[in-house]
Amino acid sequence: MDILLSINLERLQNHNFNFTEDGNKEFDYLIEKYPGTKSVLKWWCNKNNIGNRYNIDNNKLLKQFLIKNGLPFKVSGKCCNGAKKLPIKQYAKENNIELMILGIRRAENGIRGGAYKNCFISKKTYSYDMYFPMFWWTQKEKKIFDSEMNIKHSSCYSEYGLKRTGCAGCPFGRDFENELDIIKNYEPKLYKGINTIFNSPYEWTRLYKKFIKDNI
Repeated sequence: MDILLSINLERLQNHNFNFTEDGNKEFDYLIEKYPGTKSVLKWWCNKNNIGNRYNIDNNKLLKQFLIKNGLPFKVSGKCCNGAKKLPIKQYAKENNIELMILGIRRAENGIRGGAYKNCFISKKTYSYDMYFPMFWWTQKEKKIFDSEMNIKHSSCYSEYGLKRTGCAGCPFGRDFENELDIIKNYEPKLYKGINTIFNSPYEWTRLYKKFIKDNI
């Protein structure tokens, strides 16, 4: 699962979408009952022809699970906005930043890898230019650079054993149980905090994973 999923679920909830009663209805019926939701309903009804990633079926049996069980807690896709994007923009504005250099690579999986088409974005889009010097690097080239320059990575990778990092303990992460075990071992206070915040989503995600096992 990824940020696109949480954004779309949030949009449906904001329009009071009834997952259990209307989940199986046809697109034409839903667009009349929930006006202003065409794009997210195309996702829900698997109507996008630009790749399965932009349809709910990209998440195995999720639609069927939500139709059966509903979604009793609020979902938000704004984690990245509050934790990263807005603080960066505010810092850039306060310090008159002209160029933002980021380590984004095209070869990355997920939304970051597909969000940009080349290694440079002009100020026409943002208040500053953006440059990605590693944009065209493959995983092999990155490893060569790490070795040659003796790059020291975060303990999350070198000690904890994580392959990727994002929002700590995100319940939409594909391998969140393993991440929780790692956090419990290395960051017990953080473990307690995220379990308080994500208690209901964790329960629902576990129920969803069980639903998949029982129906395949």
